[in-house]
Amino acid sequence: MDKLIVQINDDEAMEVYTAEGNFYRSIATLAKEGVPIWTCDNLFLARIKGGPEHTVSTQWSWTAESFNHYPDGSIVVALRDCNPILKNTGKVTDYQINWEKYYLSKKIADELRERAEKDPEKARKSGALLLERKNTEPIPAEHLAEHPLGYFLSPNNAKPYGKLCQRAKIPAIPIYAAEKAKKPFSLALGVNDIILGSRSNLSGYYSLSYSSGRVHGALIVPSKQDAQKVLESLVEKCDGFIRYKGIIYVPKSETLTTK
Repeated sequence: MDKLIVQINDDEAMEVYTAEGNFYRSIATLAKEGVPIWTCDNLFLARIKGGPEHTVSTQWSWTAESFNHYPDGSIVVALRDCNPILKNTGKVTDYQINWEKYYLSKKIADELRERAEKDPEKARKSGALLLERKNTEPIPAEHLAEHPLGYFLSPNNAKPYGKLCQRAKIPAIPIYAAEKAKKPFSLALGVNDIILGSRSNLSGYYSLSYSSGRVHGALIVPSKQDAQKVLESLVEKCDGFIRYKGIIYVPKSETLTTK
């Protein structure tokens, strides 16, 4: 996998790894190396620090969040810990790897819907935001942090990311959701590259089987130190995973695989 370094501050850097292919295979590639898929917040931070012309800004990427579409037209946006696609990646079959959508069982769909909150502050705690279709109009870049989806995805970095888009002459950030279907389904959130003077979308409609897809993984580490050594010496084990500075690291013994 390719690796990029984005300097966060004098003490920390973000190591960004890239895996290409459809969503499931990309996730498996990252997991084999012990690197978690990055969140939208990680992506915003990397682009803010790297600038609009940095590679992390000029490449679109799936993130750890998902858009979950319901037959009544409602959308529940899930953070990484509640994302049904990631929860079941290790159980995906060869047949499912070619699925365009991840279909939700009634139990999972009901549990996620019950967890969802309209208020983005409460949704940050529950892990799921109920996004009304009327709130899927393009978000003015200067008001990204005030929009329920912008705040929910990145309460600390939405405002400076909006300013970054303004610097790149992007006046608004479109939200794209898939059409409703007879059964509830989930699609990973994709964040488009920053195209100067054009766009940077938040998209919940990309096919998971898209063979030219891309997923980035991220580790935040002290500057000029090897990420693996840092994780081994400074991590805190939690429920079989390792957490450091809010980034989840999956030990090689716990990696997710597809068969």
